Amino acid sequence: MVKIATQAGDGAVAFAQETVVITCSEALAKGDVVTLTLANGKFAACAQHNQADSTPDHILGVALDAVSSGAKGRIALRGVVDVACEAVAAGLTVVGSPTTDGRLEAQGTDGANDPSAFEKVVGITLTAASNAGDLASVLFDGINGFSSPGNV
Repeated sequence: MVKIATQAGDGAVAFAQETVVITCSEALAKGDVVTLTLANGKFAACAQHNQADSTPDHILGVALDAVSSGAKGRIALRGVVDVACEAVAAGLTVVGSPTTDGRLEAQGTDGANDPSAFEKVVGITLTAASNAGDLASVLFDGINGFSSPGNV
């Protein structure tokens, strides 16, 4: 669940950012979506999110800076972050991209999609990404997500 940050009195809702510093097993660019790796009962590493896997049983994060393979990097798990996205409008729910590693894209709404396939909604776009690969500001929750509906 995303936390509300201390209010500054400006009339806008502010969301607290939760981050971790962990080993990145692949080189990452700022804004890349990652999947945390479970090993020996804990999450101590991450890798770029795989396009072929949008199931809701993963914890996702976002690289806050560029990181070399094998180095430690700061990863956002929740809060408002700049995320690499496919072209997407503001105000949409987003999921891990099924076509491009390390990106988010708008949640599908095609009723012909396989209803047995589930995906984890991990964000709401606050700004648009005009082109594939652009960074968009996203209210992000890679732990719980916002819901895990079927592909409908």
